[in-house]
Amino acid sequence: MKVYMNKQGQHEIWIYDQISRWGVSAQKVTEAVNRITAKKLTVRLSSPGGSINEGLAIYNYLKSCPKEITVMIDSTVASIATIIAMAGDRVEIAETARFMIHNPWIDARGNSRKLREMAELLDKFRDDMIMAYQTRSKLTKEQLIKAMDKETWYAAKEAVTNGFCDSIFNANKSSKAHYDIVAYAMSHGWTLPEEIQNTPTDGGLKMDELLKVLGCSNEQEALLKVQQLAADNSSLKEKITEIEARQNKLNAEAAVNSAIAEKKLLPSEKDFAMSLYAKDEKLFNEYLASKKVTTLDVTEPVESGTPTAKKDYGYYLNHQAEWIELCEKNEALAGKLESEWDPYTQKEGE
Repeated sequence: MKVYMNKQGQHEIWIYDQISRWGVSAQKVTEAVNRITAKKLTVRLSSPGGSINEGLAIYNYLKSCPKEITVMIDSTVASIATIIAMAGDRVEIAETARFMIHNPWIDARGNSRKLREMAELLDKFRDDMIMAYQTRSKLTKEQLIKAMDKETWYAAKEAVTNGFCDSIFNANKSSKAHYDIVAYAMSHGWTLPEEIQNTPTDGGLKMDELLKVLGCSNEQEALLKVQQLAADNSSLKEKITEIEARQNKLNAEAAVNSAIAEKKLLPSEKDFAMSLYAKDEKLFNEYLASKKVTTLDVTEPVESGTPTAKKDYGYYLNHQAEWIELCEKNEALAGKLESEWDPYTQKEGE
């Protein structure tokens, strides 16, 4: 499926494939139509049919769409594809095209009860298709059932005579389709410069205006330019993401080092604090705010006149008053010392 714009600036959707989730799906059609802001839309159709469910979904969506829709049948439309054609406010068929209707069918297996149930379901799908045909055709339900039973191929003139189509068009006089660069880019998820997106339009972007904005001489050159812009855009986004990550790491290091210098954090907490900052700066600040500032140095002298010793949990077991003071000033540090102390490798009081 492609999105184009013709010489008159009118948007066209080309459904030139089978109707299915892996061909032209209802999701692809709805997404494409939703990107088009013009009030008029042409659906060019050439399809052998396919999935009943996907086809009915496309039909119902186009039928309810507020845009004025013209369906142009460029070649053979068959089976469920003919139902999609019925969604047009106007339906035109090429003089060499064909319009085929038949009963819905599926590959099925199972016991007799399951097969009877499936046959009943197929009859219901047939009735749904007949309702769609009768929004345009003057044929009765019985006439349509008969035509579908024998699989009927209508020539262009017959399709008009039976009310499926409004008129026949001469393919040699139809306007040549042109790329709608913006619609093409949007359908591929590209981000275009604002000067292109904001180019004034009247029912669709004028190709000469787009060529002027891009500084291109023809449509193919414009398409290549848009593709290059999209590639540059993607590369730039990657570089910005890389720079932002690097800056975030520098900010985290500065914030954590400052907190350590102010004794709000222990050096051993640096890795944890860095990961917390990287995840969410707000959480990091809340974590700091929840901690009490301590002036107690873990490596300060144990007693006057004695060598400097590390105050671990074993030391505090013999200095209860200091332990209580530490718990009041820095509960997190107290908990950390307690959890890290190994009584099997250290002696109490060391």
